[in-house]
Amino acid sequence: MPAWVRPLSRALRAVVPKFADLPSSLPSCKLTSRAMSTEANADTNGNGLKGLKFFEFQHLENDVYRAHSLRSGSGTQKAAYGGLLFSQALAAAEKTVSSEFIPNALHSMFLLSVSPDQSVDYKVRRLRDGKSFCTRVVDASQNGQVVFTCQISFHVKEHEAISHSSRMPDVPPPEELMTDVEGCRLFIQEEKDAKREIPKMQLIRMIQRAEELDGEETLFEMRPTDLDAFFALKPMVLQPFYFWFKCSQKLPDDPALHRWLSCYITDSTLVSAAYRPHVSRGFVPSMMFSLDHNVWIHDADFRADEYMLYEVSSSIASKSDLYSQ
Repeated sequence: MPAWVRPLSRALRAVVPKFADLPSSLPSCKLTSRAMSTEANADTNGNGLKGLKFFEFQHLENDVYRAHSLRSGSGTQKAAYGGLLFSQALAAAEKTVSSEFIPNALHSMFLLSVSPDQSVDYKVRRLRDGKSFCTRVVDASQNGQVVFTCQISFHVKEHEAISHSSRMPDVPPPEELMTDVEGCRLFIQEEKDAKREIPKMQLIRMIQRAEELDGEETLFEMRPTDLDAFFALKPMVLQPFYFWFKCSQKLPDDPALHRWLSCYITDSTLVSAAYRPHVSRGFVPSMMFSLDHNVWIHDADFRADEYMLYEVSSSIASKSDLYSQ
């Protein structure tokens, strides 16, 4: 059965758009860098099962682990992908708890930009060890500076006294949808054939996206439920966006690996919910960086190589901060 994921809440710091001639009816949000890199792209690069190398650590000392395998977000070569730091922190923390403890809440802060060309050390602090819950704090360091911190709660599986859930959104199944890359190529061809007029900035981004992944097998495939909305090709208001995700290849049956990769992908679409309504009205993102990133795992019984539906929306953008969940 497909899983339904509402990944997180997150704050983004925005600075200086490239041009400010936006209509007065829509406030300008000023966005990009690492977060821009994570939109349609960062989530998916990684050549087959190369993504497994992300979670191979060098054990330096007690509760300290070094990750040598990093990657930049697409669209930037200077900053590591935030979702990778987030998932590596979880993987390091899980090395310090017994297998019956499953992560149920992760709260993180991005403190400094991280180079993808240098290793990152993850130091795990054991804040609490109880019978039902335990808590870890993971500090990620590069060049002697803490660049990222994450607090993680773990919980043993218990009998549930009550149970309820929001209704699964009514969206087309993934089998009826194109991937974002297929959509890029379709729209580019329609522009060439004069079947569709695409704004210049959107067309440039589509071409960059298609060229970036030309012939490359991606770690994740993504299928937006509305390609025109995803590429900001129609006037929009603030609205939820829906994306089907799954790993492109069959994964080993290790539940921890499926958790790590699912957390990896949560950082991939949040930005789009915040800036796409503005892009459709002429806004061009310039620079942006993440402030915090949070995930709640309500049920760990899922696989990252089966389709997961991500629901993403932005509630507010104000005073150079914006929030997506």
